[in-house]
Amino acid sequence: MRAMRDRLASDDVVVRYVSVGDDDGEGGEPALARMLPQLTTGERDHAARFRFTRDRLAFALGRVLVRRTLSQFGTAPTGGWQFASNAYGKPELTGSPGAPPLRFNISHCAGMVTAGFALGRDIGVDVEPVARSGAGAEIARTCFAAAEIREIESRPERQRQLAFVSIWTLKEAYVKAMGMGLSMPLADFAIGLDPPAIAFSPGVADHDSGWFLWQDQPTAGHCLAVAARRRPGEELRMCVREVALDVLL
Repeated sequence: MRAMRDRLASDDVVVRYVSVGDDDGEGGEPALARMLPQLTTGERDHAARFRFTRDRLAFALGRVLVRRTLSQFGTAPTGGWQFASNAYGKPELTGSPGAPPLRFNISHCAGMVTAGFALGRDIGVDVEPVARSGAGAEIARTCFAAAEIREIESRPERQRQLAFVSIWTLKEAYVKAMGMGLSMPLADFAIGLDPPAIAFSPGVADHDSGWFLWQDQPTAGHCLAVAARRRPGEELRMCVREVALDVLL
């Protein structure tokens, strides 16, 4: 893993993340007030539709984090990047022909916002709390591939929650890289751990050698996953960095 640099190479996969408070008290309001002027009118309207301050802040922070990072790699100023959503809601860059083929993806959960970047390749990121609420075992039995269920159930009881979240974040990262949301059946592909790997059911028009998967715990309470498209045999390089919240205000 290498330090962050200002030039994005074709084999780089860049991840930046910001740790934020996960409460909904008054502490988030000043930060949100400083973020909103950096958004477009449409984005401010979108943020206003969230009920809780923490969700409005996470949305705003994700857009600001992406714009600041893209401006390190491209020619547009921070305010010059414009986004549009595809048919499944995934934000993508809009721009003039000849602009760098920069790709990005955003994810946030309680306490963290993250964004992934790549040049000319599909990328998806997902971050989740390790102590993710919800019936993990029930979700796995309902949505996961048989191999993933066996992977979870083969582990000691105390390790099963982390195994579930690890698989979930990698599955989400792949689905987000594909840009099709949850319209993709989650049981049509299986995630393996140690090291992360993907395998597809017969009939799925995809191949495990076409994907690079990566996972880490940037904090003791968060699990972060990345999926990036690659050519068979291509080696990709991770560039990961934490960004202080104050830098973005």
